[in-house]
Amino acid sequence: MANPYESIAMQPINKEGPPHDLDLRHSRKLMSLIRREKYDELRMESQKKEPVNLMNDPLLSVVIACRKTRLAVRLISDLAMDQLKAYNCNGDTALHVAAAVGDCQVATALFTKQRELLESRNHIEETPLYKAVLCGNREMFFCLLNAGSNLFARKEGGDNILHCAIMGNEPEIAKEIARRAPVLNFARNVDAVTSFQLMVTIPELFRSQTPLGPLESHLYDCKRFSTLIWKKNGGTSYAQ
Repeated sequence: MANPYESIAMQPINKEGPPHDLDLRHSRKLMSLIRREKYDELRMESQKKEPVNLMNDPLLSVVIACRKTRLAVRLISDLAMDQLKAYNCNGDTALHVAAAVGDCQVATALFTKQRELLESRNHIEETPLYKAVLCGNREMFFCLLNAGSNLFARKEGGDNILHCAIMGNEPEIAKEIARRAPVLNFARNVDAVTSFQLMVTIPELFRSQTPLGPLESHLYDCKRFSTLIWKKNGGTSYAQ
């Protein structure tokens, strides 16, 4: 039976895995060029196929991960369309990386030039939108969603984006997803688990069930006591 979650946009898995040999001198040279934002040299290096690191990240992805926004945007404007779709050993493209670090300017430059990146999937079938949610990047979440990223895409195991927000302990994003796509509240993964069922298995989502140190426990009790007094006074004052 065909996998119902398979996507034609999913990156093919490199069965050879990460490169076993890495030219450390070359890698250090590239990192130095990135730190100093030497654009011309980096543009020439981006045409080479030599591994940048052990994850075989494209040079553009490393620039983005280093949070060199201006440099990344310049490279994006000069790179060919197929170079923008390059991915690492996990199948993560440059847009996956931008989503993870929360760089909306770089993300916008990427999907404006190469729309296919919005629905590109890594080896566990995560789109860039999943990366944004897992890393708690709310602004990036809306950036990708408003650009047309599919809110209903599922990853490996059938988890949807709401499952992902809950597993990432991102309640604000989870509430927004539930509001925009209420059908996901009842959608099940391959283990027949809904997002609500998943939620009750994670105590950290509930403040009263989160393990706290002595100081945090005292502050939490003070806050809870103040709330009770506020309610007792009709929601008008904290004074007794």
